[in-house]
Amino acid sequence: MALVIKARWARYNNLLGGNYVRRVQRSLELCKEAHASGALAEFQAVITLFRGYDDEVPLIAEDVGNVDLVLQQGVTQSVPPLTEQELKAIADGLSRSVLIRTREGGEIVYESDRSRRIPRKRER
Repeated sequence: MALVIKARWARYNNLLGGNYVRRVQRSLELCKEAHASGALAEFQAVITLFRGYDDEVPLIAEDVGNVDLVLQQGVTQSVPPLTEQELKAIADGLSRSVLIRTREGGEIVYESDRSRRIPRKRER
């Protein structure tokens, strides 16, 4: 199962022209609970990402929590889509594994630079 989250909550209703925030938030919570309990075997939160809105990704990722996160290339005629490399750069700020979907490359599993780093103790 996948739930597409179109924008950060503060922009959601305006973007979609309706009052959907509470319903989508509730759907997200129900899916997370069902996934955690094992009642929902697979669950992905999908962010369809358009150029200029990459600052929303960390906010949405925080709300999504530990479920599979997909950064999906948004395509529209008026704005050039983000490239796979640009989506990887956005994912690097998340410190977690994500799925990246583009027209050119299909779907890949991407480990961000931060998630690949070996943790080490700080020296004082």
